[in-house]
Amino acid sequence: MTPAVYKGLTSAIDPMPTVLDILGQEIPDWVDGRSLLPAMRDTSLDGRDFTISTIPFANTGDLVRSVDNVSRPLTAGLLTTITAGEWSLLYSHEPGMSELYNLARDPRQENNIISKEFGKAKDIHEYLIKFMRETNVPSGLMKPRMELSL
Repeated sequence: MTPAVYKGLTSAIDPMPTVLDILGQEIPDWVDGRSLLPAMRDTSLDGRDFTISTIPFANTGDLVRSVDNVSRPLTAGLLTTITAGEWSLLYSHEPGMSELYNLARDPRQENNIISKEFGKAKDIHEYLIKFMRETNVPSGLMKPRMELSL
């Protein structure tokens, strides 16, 4: 293959099925990622509509083992990043803690524009709701994340 740059959006869950595809192995049905081999052959193919980056969902007060496997109560809401095209929403279920950035104009994410672009933030938040539904997130974790508020 000729070296190239792929501008489509990919996810951290895509390398494993890509390696299996390169090796000619079947990708198990339970794998959420998808092979990037077609995009490696044709860089004009569309990427994902959105990606989600987060540590496992947890609510304030839940016991978590995120750092050193020691169980501790979560004292503040966690951020979930939803990236869609040139937009990045850093979502918190705590009111006033979410942020929105236009990655094309502000790649270093220094200018939070959620107040000016709240409609866009709500549109991107819908991707999070779609993701939670598709991945069967338990209702106790999903319910606090159903709304986006300033």
